[in-house]
Amino acid sequence: MDASLRKILDKVLDVDFGIIRFVKEAPLSSDEPEIFIAVTEFQNPFIISSSDREKYTMERKSAGAALDRETAIWSAVGEGLERYAGAIYDEDTVIWEKSSELVPEAYVHPDDFILFTKEQYATTDFKYNAHNPKIKVGWTSANSLNNHNEVLMPASLAYFAYKYEDKSEYLTDSYSTGLACGPTKEWAICGGLNEVIERDAYSLHWAARLSPKKIPLETAIKHSSPELKKLLEFDGVDLFIGDMTTDIGIPAIITIARQHGKPGIALGASSNVAPEKALEKAVIECFHTLNWCQEMRHRPTAIEETEVKQFADHVKYYLNEENEETASFLWSGNELSTLFEDDATSCVKNSGHKEQSEYMVNKLFEQGYASYLVDNTPNDIKELGLCVIKAIVPGLQPMWCGYNRVPLDRRRFESFLTYKGMDANTPINTNIHPFP
Repeated sequence: MDASLRKILDKVLDVDFGIIRFVKEAPLSSDEPEIFIAVTEFQNPFIISSSDREKYTMERKSAGAALDRETAIWSAVGEGLERYAGAIYDEDTVIWEKSSELVPEAYVHPDDFILFTKEQYATTDFKYNAHNPKIKVGWTSANSLNNHNEVLMPASLAYFAYKYEDKSEYLTDSYSTGLACGPTKEWAICGGLNEVIERDAYSLHWAARLSPKKIPLETAIKHSSPELKKLLEFDGVDLFIGDMTTDIGIPAIITIARQHGKPGIALGASSNVAPEKALEKAVIECFHTLNWCQEMRHRPTAIEETEVKQFADHVKYYLNEENEETASFLWSGNELSTLFEDDATSCVKNSGHKEQSEYMVNKLFEQGYASYLVDNTPNDIKELGLCVIKAIVPGLQPMWCGYNRVPLDRRRFESFLTYKGMDANTPINTNIHPFP
């Protein structure tokens, strides 16, 4: 085992007192390709918080997949640490102010985020609320990745299981988008921004019912390592690889596998300045989801659209073959990608994390999107020599989860339609998506 991994596990792994309670390897079925999947459970982050947060619960399992066992363990442990850290914050550091009384340049306005419409807020029993500038809400410190100034960020958008003082703070559900753990801040920023860009790209293609440009299998194989090539050549699935790159200009790739004779849609996606790295991560995540589909088939899987509440339900929904047609546009397009031929990011893809993060921040800003960083590193994670951050880019299309939770704010969507040369009046697709 890698010495650095062993050192981390020695410090965090203990069934009773460790931040990570256990690590185990997930079994594979005989009709799955050989990848390594590690599963962990992390400690309850709320037991060290104030007593009135003990009522909160969250899924405390994390998982990671890779082409080798140690990388899979690193991935699972890293995800567990970032989820744990993302739910911890010091309530005494939260600043309570009305946005109407703040200096505009000193904070990020909740209305800068792509959320919901007036019509949605007016709907009976709609669970989210519009920001009220005349009511005090919680703010936390964030740093601009563009000018490095400190600003205030809505605390409800920075932490898991945030303690709401007023209903107007409940802007949307807590998502892990942009949350990343790494050995350096620059490493984590790259991971967080890549996830934000990936999910923006996927959400836009789903919203527009637009198939990503097809990356031919032979092209993918040409740009793959020998280990990844084995996954791509696995003959037990119908495999689609697509280019979701948007106007941001950072490569984003989706991989979809459908198993012969079995229901379910296994999907993986990734963004990276190096398209080869985006490809590898998207393929691995796809086969990780395939393993999840295999596991779910052993349990009752029938679920109605109105019952979809968690990401696992999104996967479960598509284990009903009757629902597959809803998502079939994702792999039905014939337009070919030139992503690997153009290689527009060749100038930076082999550089360090600092240069790559700066490149992404600049590419986002060219399209009018500012980037921010919230440091979520509690002391126990900091002592491990690790950093946990949440990268936030207001204005990008958010990932959503659950029935009747689709953000219908069209600002980002219409800019994407223009970029793609599509009708600006195209309705937003509100069907349940298969993203895991």
